[in-house]
Amino acid sequence: MIESIKRLIELAGEDEQIRKLEARHASIPAKLQEMEQKSETLRQELTENEQRLQECRTRKSQLEKEVEEIRSNISKSNSKRSKIKTNREYWAMMKEVEDLKVLLKTKEDEIIAAMEELEGIEKTCDSLRHNIESVLKESEGEAQQLKGELKEAETDLERHRTVRLDIVAPIDEDLLYQYNRLLKVRGGEAIAGVRDGVCMACNMMIPPQQYNELQRSDRLMKCPHCQRIIYWLDHKELQDYIPQQFVRAEEE
Repeated sequence: MIESIKRLIELAGEDEQIRKLEARHASIPAKLQEMEQKSETLRQELTENEQRLQECRTRKSQLEKEVEEIRSNISKSNSKRSKIKTNREYWAMMKEVEDLKVLLKTKEDEIIAAMEELEGIEKTCDSLRHNIESVLKESEGEAQQLKGELKEAETDLERHRTVRLDIVAPIDEDLLYQYNRLLKVRGGEAIAGVRDGVCMACNMMIPPQQYNELQRSDRLMKCPHCQRIIYWLDHKELQDYIPQQFVRAEEE
């Protein structure tokens, strides 16, 4: 039975490596997508600001035309003075000129505001273009590295899965079925070592009688609490197989 335990410990080690590699393999496309999304967000923001820039330029151009038209109307009104014959006509003309001057001032202020807005948007666009260039330059190297890691993870996964097949080949079908079922329902941890009567997976004490039987290692047993397959961590024949974190530190 000790040979079955050795196989299960080896299998658990491979499954742990496979699980880590699968997680790493799955995370890389998400990172690549996140990098692309970052640059796409900046591009979208640049497009929106360039559209605002064009709208602002169009508005400024329209205001400049309106200002020229108002100035032309003021000039025309002033040229009519020599033809005015009554005070009523004079004051009406003066009122018209004053109203045009007020409108002119308003339009000129709007042009100044538009110019300030244009300057701000242009600075924003320049900054965004710089950021996009920096992000693309940075992400290009990072993307190549991630793609390399992805290929490496795929190679490692294939290798560990091949090793796993060799390990499971001699394992009894019923035992392998139990192991695989526990692997799913116990968060990827199907077996657990026991030391000093404590299950290292669930940290619960197993009954003394069961612990005594476990130390004999003549049959497979399960933890009465978490139902994982258990083994005695301090069995001499298992010392070369148990996970490193459970190896006892040498006494000084």
